[in-house]
Amino acid sequence: MLDLVLWGTSDSNATNKWDTSGATMDAIAKHMLDTYGYTAGSYNSITFPTTQEQLLVKLNGNINDDHRAELVYQVTEDSYYANYDSSGRPTFSNNYYEIPPETERVTVNIYSDWTDRFSTRIRFSDRFFEQDANSGDGGYGGLMPEFHIYGLASSDIIYVGI
Repeated sequence: MLDLVLWGTSDSNATNKWDTSGATMDAIAKHMLDTYGYTAGSYNSITFPTTQEQLLVKLNGNINDDHRAELVYQVTEDSYYANYDSSGRPTFSNNYYEIPPETERVTVNIYSDWTDRFSTRIRFSDRFFEQDANSGDGGYGGLMPEFHIYGLASSDIIYVGI
């Protein structure tokens, strides 16, 4: 599955177009590389993969004729990309960051039949959720500040950096 960001320069074939030209974006990318050693990335119709991996393990067992246990273990790992600015303004691909949420769940159930008319279930459940944002460094070797470039011939504000 791909997360589509179908924006591009005024002279591109993108579905949605900015007022900014490809020449302006190229000049900004060149300036960032020459001045800061930072690779800004691409800018027309950027796409990123979106993935999800899931593992589910369920174990059932009889303790004896009146008691049984159940263990359920589940891990879900996702990966999708987000932009620091979601306004649809000109943005380079290295201005996006990966969001890889991970969820881990463990559930234990113990079922007991005490009499023909009385039974119980004891449940323990635990959930762990972690989400760290991973930013690309654009070859800079570390995090690069985000620049907002104003005052262009078009009314666009261009975002570069992370």
